[in-house]
Amino acid sequence: MFRPRRFGILVLLSLVLASPVPLPASAQPAAQPAASPAGAAALSPAAATVSYIVLPGDTLTRIAARFGTTVAAILDANPQIRNANRIYVGQCLQIPVPGSSSSQRISFAAGTTSATREDSVAAGVTKRYVFRASAGQVALIDVLSNGGIAQLAICGANGRVVMSYDAGVTSFRAPLPTSQDYFIDVRSAPGSAVSYTLQLIIPQRIRFAPGAASASLTGSVPHFGTHNYILRASAGQLITVDVQAVGRVILIVYGNDGAVLQSDRVGSSSFTGRLPLTEDYFLDVRSVGPAAARYQLDVSITD
Repeated sequence: MFRPRRFGILVLLSLVLASPVPLPASAQPAAQPAASPAGAAALSPAAATVSYIVLPGDTLTRIAARFGTTVAAILDANPQIRNANRIYVGQCLQIPVPGSSSSQRISFAAGTTSATREDSVAAGVTKRYVFRASAGQVALIDVLSNGGIAQLAICGANGRVVMSYDAGVTSFRAPLPTSQDYFIDVRSAPGSAVSYTLQLIIPQRIRFAPGAASASLTGSVPHFGTHNYILRASAGQLITVDVQAVGRVILIVYGNDGAVLQSDRVGSSSFTGRLPLTEDYFLDVRSVGPAAARYQLDVSITD
């Protein structure tokens, strides 16, 4: 469960890459990433790559020498490069590295919209994860170091950098620009290994039908699982959320700015309140009973 820093939990960093969707809109939720077996390799070990952000003065020849590979191998791994003599600063390249491990594909358990990985990397090593998302979907990615200093970078399969290591942060939250695979690269700071927790959330967007001010959605969540929803609302509007469930669930509500409107400590499955800002709001339905829960989520927004 991804939660804001309030109450001593995780960090949310707002990085806005696209304009928000205005209300009202349709009641159809956004498409969720295609599921794949947990830990499945996105690339074969023989073709394993690491992400590299091009620096001033770099050429493919210099990069190839640095990583012990060839220019031809780099070109094969980066079909978007049309001219081997033209790469640009800030470009995200996939560099084949002999002996490196393949990417791990992140998938979500049935009924959930998030996944967590406990992992570690040795000094100077990068570990790669891959997930698929649709254009406009919001991704929330957080790397929490349990020892050492972790660094985070994100880029698309098309080579576009979404966030570079230079950002100096280990949290990301923004809409994704294109429907494609995305790579999450976690590396250790120079000279030290790091153990960390990686969390990925892609919430399901709630959209209202034209002229409507409410929507109802049904779902199920496994024991201690969470289904994350997101919707857009304006400052001063009244939001009412009610979750009726077979099994025990709680509702957590917080804004894009990190302000918690209802935490898990309340233990309630409903919420009503005036919204402080015009922004996206997150509604997390979490199962806390001894078994999976089936539920209906009813949400309305009025002036």
